[in-house]
Amino acid sequence: MLARKIIILSIIVCMFSVFTACDQKDKQISVNIPPPPPPPPAQNTNPSLTSPKTLNDKQKQEAQTQLRVAKGYNENDFENRVKHLELALKADPNLDEAKKILADTYLKKADAYAKGDKKRMELLDKGLEADPTRLNIAKELIASYTASIKMLKPGDKQVTELLEKALKVEPANESIKKQLSASYTASALALAKQDKTRAEMLKKAVELDPTNVKAKRALQ
Repeated sequence: MLARKIIILSIIVCMFSVFTACDQKDKQISVNIPPPPPPPPAQNTNPSLTSPKTLNDKQKQEAQTQLRVAKGYNENDFENRVKHLELALKADPNLDEAKKILADTYLKKADAYAKGDKKRMELLDKGLEADPTRLNIAKELIASYTASIKMLKPGDKQVTELLEKALKVEPANESIKKQLSASYTASALALAKQDKTRAEMLKKAVELDPTNVKAKRALQ
């Protein structure tokens, strides 16, 4: 009887040892399981968000060299100054000193022509393109457009084109808006009522100048 109890007790101890070992093994397995890998970083597919291309030392040196060469020419040597200033800006588009001098060079050359002269307007336009911050060039360009318009007949297509250019230079200029509105109206009224362009031009006229009664009546 005693031997039987000892055998049963041994069996119980053995089973307990097996269960304990299995439990520890499960814990060890769960501990050793590596965590899942992190997701790959999101790639930037928008070109506008990529960092701008930086200039290398060679490009910067080239820009400064061309700028020095340009400054070495006399102010009246228009072609050589423009040539080397443009080369400087080609090497470094953000070289402010080259922009300023190039704008001044175009302005000085433009002064040789009368206001309203086509060549003057072209030079002033290039000067403003070189340095869009130059308000003095913008004003000179507007004055040239205005002088040129005075030599043309109201409703002339070229008047409209000049006023459109003037408005691009000074988008908030109310006087130019009213003049362009009147020009659109004059051009539109010269067209047949069935012409689709007529209605489009009249709508533009009203958008530019809501007080343009003539354009509003023509749209009715």
